[in-house]
Amino acid sequence: MKINLNVFYFAFVLFFSHASIAWELDRSGPYGKIFELDQELVVAESDVMRFTRSNAVMLAGFEALSLKIVIQPATADWTSLFLYDKDGVLKEQILRKAMNSENPESFWTDFIEGDTVSLHVHARGGAAFSVRIISAVAEGVAGHENVVVGTPVFEPSDALGRAGPGHMVQFVANLLLDPNKEDEIGSPLTWSQPCTGILITPNLLLTAGHCLKFSRENCSRTIAFFGLGHDPHVPITARRCTEVVYLGHALDTAVLRLDGNGPQGRYPRLGRFAPRYRQKLIIIQHPRGNMVRISRDDHCRVSTAIADLIPQSNKVGLAGGKGAGFRHECDTLEGSSGSPILSADGSNIIGIQHAGHRFEGYNVAIRADYISHCIGFDARRRTLNPRQRDPICR
Repeated sequence: MKINLNVFYFAFVLFFSHASIAWELDRSGPYGKIFELDQELVVAESDVMRFTRSNAVMLAGFEALSLKIVIQPATADWTSLFLYDKDGVLKEQILRKAMNSENPESFWTDFIEGDTVSLHVHARGGAAFSVRIISAVAEGVAGHENVVVGTPVFEPSDALGRAGPGHMVQFVANLLLDPNKEDEIGSPLTWSQPCTGILITPNLLLTAGHCLKFSRENCSRTIAFFGLGHDPHVPITARRCTEVVYLGHALDTAVLRLDGNGPQGRYPRLGRFAPRYRQKLIIIQHPRGNMVRISRDDHCRVSTAIADLIPQSNKVGLAGGKGAGFRHECDTLEGSSGSPILSADGSNIIGIQHAGHRFEGYNVAIRADYISHCIGFDARRRTLNPRQRDPICR
């Protein structure tokens, strides 16, 4: 199926003209901007119940804010967090007892409408602790230019350079499901929630199964966009899915055959072993459909080397992905599903992004050794021989 690249280029300009690369001056777009903050609220030691209020967090002109909260120490005896908008209306209450994790260290709030959010903390009597607001995601069109204060949590793709991990950026794609089935690409503004994928050969792309909504019929609607990075000299290409070579419900993994051919050169290898606890990681991703971003700060490490996957399909029982994942603490957002999680030197794919637990403060990835087993990947011949009779691979 042929893609009209002139139509695509026009659509791309409409889609990404709001995603400015200059951090000092941002024309905010509908897919959110990420800001690094450092606002600390200290809850003093007391023998009685405590109720403490933070200063307001304001990012002028945006339509909604979500905050990343860190409680230190994680064992602090707080009971509730209350989030209010600029008019003092209660928008969200987070109950400690409702969280799945006994001692959550960090988590994201829901999106609060408006450009201003204040946080109130309710705690029992006890030792002092701190509540830090370390990041914010701002959504919505501001309608005017806004000065960006602070540094994004994610780094731009060119921060990796062209060698090592930076070499892998060219293989990473932003995936979208086109609602139109015509040959020409429709307006991206009406497309579904984006995902991320990575080429493992010039025409085979690895991603998460739920990015296809676990349906092979969605192949003809899936477009992979390459070159959506920060280097204006890298051409942007659009390639359509022609075949779903592998789709695993239990493993939440898909391998797509794309039309055309990808770049020549050294492709990333799929890891053959489980990751190591505290192993340093790098994620190359398209969070919220934005241009390529990198997560690789000191927290971007394996937190649990072997973990269960979260059922994503009604065809999978609760034990469908038992032991096939690992947990990590790298920053991701919607749209990061299917992103490659690489070793620190960028040579191996350790896993692909699967899902996140907002309240428990960790992400779950699909282990590359399980993926390699299920897709039967021969790196030398660049061929697949899927093993779909194995229960974990179905």
